[in-house]
Amino acid sequence: MRSGRGSLTARLTAACRHMGDADPYAARFVGPGLRPILPLARRLDGPLNALTLGLVHAVRARHAWIDAQLQRAVGQGARQVVLLGAGFDSRPWRLPLGGVPVFTCDHPDTAAARRAAAHGLPPRSVDVPVDFARADFAQALLDAGFAPDRPAVFVWEGVSMYLSPAAVAQTFARVRALSGGGGWLLFDAWCSTPSPLRAGLERVGMRGLGWLGEPMGWTPTIAAVQAAVEGAGLTLAAHLSARAVAGAGRAHAGLRLFEAVAPALTR
Repeated sequence: MRSGRGSLTARLTAACRHMGDADPYAARFVGPGLRPILPLARRLDGPLNALTLGLVHAVRARHAWIDAQLQRAVGQGARQVVLLGAGFDSRPWRLPLGGVPVFTCDHPDTAAARRAAAHGLPPRSVDVPVDFARADFAQALLDAGFAPDRPAVFVWEGVSMYLSPAAVAQTFARVRALSGGGGWLLFDAWCSTPSPLRAGLERVGMRGLGWLGEPMGWTPTIAAVQAAVEGAGLTLAAHLSARAVAGAGRAHAGLRLFEAVAPALTR
């Protein structure tokens, strides 16, 4: 996180969405530093994906899968949406969510940058700025009007890999505590790679993210993800590789997508 400017990785993922024509609003959010190179990046989509070992296509596959699962959850009864670590997510404008309230929860710097970039767009969400390292996002959501007795779907995209295992477990527990009315958690994780060569190249990339101020912290096995989810009282309902998403192209198989379910608590 670069203070005052919002998350750099959030801007890069917006650029990935723009390059694949996956988000008509993405160009707003990449920032003035990246915006001039977007036309060139679009022409070099394939080489850039190869250079990043499939990360560009994996980011788009992740976004498409979460879009579909989110809309399905709303169709099945979710009455609130929480974009947890929202970054520069444009779902409040892009997706037809039937008037369901959307809470965009993120670091105050990123929230402020998103508001500035979204100037002129109709308000479609409740902004919940919170520093996750210093404050309880659950309390911030409750203060903003989130109703824990109503079914909700939480989207936690592109965040877990930058946290410690303890912080991930705490997030799962807080989501469960907020889901008395039942609900869903859609998230991703960067799972360990069996190939020694690819794992070595990925470690180089991880160091690069650390130099940019956003080091990676949680790179679990699938079994570790399941243990963390179930330890919080959630049920792991589905998981797949980003490569398995339709139209994923040459996505990196190490990015895994997960759906966890929170059963409604009986009174």
